[in-house]
Amino acid sequence: MSDRVNELTLQEITEFYRDNFVGKVLRYDVRHKSTPFLIKFDEGHLMHLLGLHKFGYKRGEKIYKDLLRGKISYKTLNNRDEGRFKAYHFRMKYFCFLTEVMENSRIAIYDPKRTESRINADFIFYNQVFDRFLSLGIRKEKNDSEFYIPVTFLEHEKNKWINQTHILHQTK
Repeated sequence: MSDRVNELTLQEITEFYRDNFVGKVLRYDVRHKSTPFLIKFDEGHLMHLLGLHKFGYKRGEKIYKDLLRGKISYKTLNNRDEGRFKAYHFRMKYFCFLTEVMENSRIAIYDPKRTESRINADFIFYNQVFDRFLSLGIRKEKNDSEFYIPVTFLEHEKNKWINQTHILHQTK
């Protein structure tokens, strides 16, 4: 694992997200009827991407501000639920590689019947970074919206999406 992963605090991860994603729309043209993918990122998404909702946090925008102020740390989460912290720690640490996932991803059409995950996603962007598979799940913001939103960020030792149907990038 990279030293970059081990050294980052939750505050620094939040700053990375703010500087690289918040308020931005990423466009992906792929060979699929649902394209282009216009993925919109906002402050409230970070809580779910890092798995903080699993620790009982409810309001994404408030949590985002608390993360930026350094009010929530790894120690805070560990004290809140040590077992859950161990399960989600790598997910948080690897989040700083989201740009690599988005720049060099494979895209799977998410089919819950082909995996044990219960993610509310339409598509999964994923890539191998070091010895881990990192994934970003997206879904339509609303049925009539042109935008997709990020709903989960995951890290695994193995490629969980290998049995999903894939689509090809045309341009990014």
